[in-house]
Amino acid sequence: MKTRFLVLSLSFAVLAVIASACGGGADEPTDEAALDPELEPGGDALGASGEGAALDDPYPGWLTYDNPAYGFSFRYPSTWTAVDEPNAVKLSQGTVQLIIGYRSAAESVQISGTGTGAGDFQDGGQVTFLSQAFPTTLLVSDGRVTGVYYSDPNSEISAGDLAFSLALIDFGTDPAVQNIPAPLQAEAAQVLESFSVTSGATAAPAQPAAPEAAEAPPAQPTPAPAEAAEPADAPAQPVQALPQGECTNNSEFVQDVTVPDGTTFAPGASFTKTWRVINNGTCQWTTGYMVVTLSTDTWSAPTTTGISRSVGPGETLDVTLNMVAPSETGKRTSFWRLANTDGVPFGTNLYVEILVSESGSTTDTETDDETDGETDGENGDDTPTDGTCTDEAEFLEDVTVPDGTVFTPGETFTKTWRVQNSGSCTWTSEYQLAFSEGDAMSVSSPLPLTTTDIAPGETLDISLEMTAPGTPGDYSSLWRLVSPDGTFFKTRVFTEIEVQ
Repeated sequence: MKTRFLVLSLSFAVLAVIASACGGGADEPTDEAALDPELEPGGDALGASGEGAALDDPYPGWLTYDNPAYGFSFRYPSTWTAVDEPNAVKLSQGTVQLIIGYRSAAESVQISGTGTGAGDFQDGGQVTFLSQAFPTTLLVSDGRVTGVYYSDPNSEISAGDLAFSLALIDFGTDPAVQNIPAPLQAEAAQVLESFSVTSGATAAPAQPAAPEAAEAPPAQPTPAPAEAAEPADAPAQPVQALPQGECTNNSEFVQDVTVPDGTTFAPGASFTKTWRVINNGTCQWTTGYMVVTLSTDTWSAPTTTGISRSVGPGETLDVTLNMVAPSETGKRTSFWRLANTDGVPFGTNLYVEILVSESGSTTDTETDDETDGETDGENGDDTPTDGTCTDEAEFLEDVTVPDGTVFTPGETFTKTWRVQNSGSCTWTSEYQLAFSEGDAMSVSSPLPLTTTDIAPGETLDISLEMTAPGTPGDYSSLWRLVSPDGTFFKTRVFTEIEVQ
């Protein structure tokens, strides 16, 4: 059965790992050398030509990745490039990356993703990892495979004292050409099959790890993976893992630099949208960071666009997208968000709200530095109307999790608000609930508000399955109702918790 999903981040960062490594050996290996568990898999005879490799090596010419700190290793083709990051290693072939996340049982870092790209999920067969068979799920968009997830999307796989997550993703900026060809999918499966751990642990599905207050990518900038393949005679030197980083990603909206809300465009008109944001987290944003869409219609902009420069904590960045007004007339909104190098969204939602009219553009798209900014991290507070009715909501009570409730790091809970439809429009399945500011607590945004019609005067219980951040402290999560045309309600709902 096919299911439709929005980009809500992506791991991205969705991640994983792998099974059964076969050792290489010396230049003239004996049977004992090939079977000796103390020998490093692949030895020093892993040139692409395979000359001198062990006769029974199932991966001739492949290189070896070894992580002695966490006790695992695997083999990978010399045509792929390995780049280490804290709690993750990325194998790159062009725009395609096999992302392997890992952590010990004592760590509470987030290694799995919190969402996927847009497309349909399809069965992709099975892959073997640590002697266990796990299902493979393909993310398909317009007949092209743009992601491959092993076990379940956004999940972890446990192996003794370790947990892993993995995904194969095409990070190309042009969604029209994103595609992971079958040969790359097959090579990735072989990498997973070659995986071994020194403890001899076997694999089993695990519950998602407790997330940090925001996704924690590298504390120091990591060079982008090289596009070119390694030389055929490259030595099989193990890649050493980097130490775990300790920083958090967060962003705050500062202002609309261009295209203030309500700007009018003719159908198909081109324009440039620029938001100014500030890095109010503790991580350095590298050029591997990106802005990703949260909408099904990107208005001809790429679904992911890399940021223009590195941005340190406390610095501002102008995020710019070249867009084309949709053909449908009326008020239209497109949602976006910053994401780390794994594609996992963080910080305040960004969006552009325009009026598409046959009369064409009537508003200057440049705003003053001191005016026309978004309010409280969002694009205004105007009560929406479709011309015949108004959308309004009134908060009634916290049904669950009163403000100040204490949770342990990574603890899951269900937050429920009760609201009343105090407007004159009936809320349908086209209405949404969108994250506004604070910490999303592992909840994807936007998401459907209701599956049944809520008439004026009726009440609705809104429930979210949330996860407390992994770092002690006080946290809030603010959400707003959104009308079908993308306009935010004035009323906000929020939860405030303490993690200790």
